[in-house]
Amino acid sequence: MQRHPVRHFSQSALFLMELILAAAFLSLSSVVCIRLYLYAHTLSAASLARTQAVRESQNIGSSWLSSDGSLADTLALYLETTNPVEDRMVPEEADSFVLYYNSDWELLPSSQDAAFCIELSLKKNSGTGISTLLLSASEWKDNAPQTSCYSIEFKRYDAASVKAAPKDSDHV
Repeated sequence: MQRHPVRHFSQSALFLMELILAAAFLSLSSVVCIRLYLYAHTLSAASLARTQAVRESQNIGSSWLSSDGSLADTLALYLETTNPVEDRMVPEEADSFVLYYNSDWELLPSSQDAAFCIELSLKKNSGTGISTLLLSASEWKDNAPQTSCYSIEFKRYDAASVKAAPKDSDHV
C-alpha cells in the first residue's frame, strides 16, 4: 500500500489547527480569569476601605456624643499624637475639621502621604438645641477628597443651649 502524501498532509494540518484553536481558547479563558481576579481584588480593597471608614466614623461620632457635643474635646482625643496643620483653625474655634489617614487607616498629622480623609462638619441650631455632626470619609488623591466612601450624621439635643423665647408682657 502506498500512502497518499496529500491525505497525510491534510491530517497534519487539521491536527495543527486543532492545537492552535485549543491554545487560543486557553489563552482567552486565562485572560478572563485574570480579569475576574483583578476585579475581585478591586472589590475587596473598596470593601475594606468602606469598612474602615464606617468604623472610624462611628468611633468619631461616638466620641463626639460622649463629649457632650464638643468638637474640641473630640478632636483632642484624636490629635493627641499628631498636630493639626498650622493653616487650619484651632480646633476650639473650628466648626469643621479634616482628619487624614494613610492607606492602613493610621492617623496622620497632615495631608502629606494621605490616602483617606474624614471631614467633620458641626452645625449648631441654638433655636432648637440640636447639634449635627456630619462625617464624610473619602479617598484622598491629588490634595483633594475624591471618591466618597461613607457619610453619616450624628444629632445631639442640648437643652441648655436652647435660647429662651422672649417673654411678652401682654400675655399672662
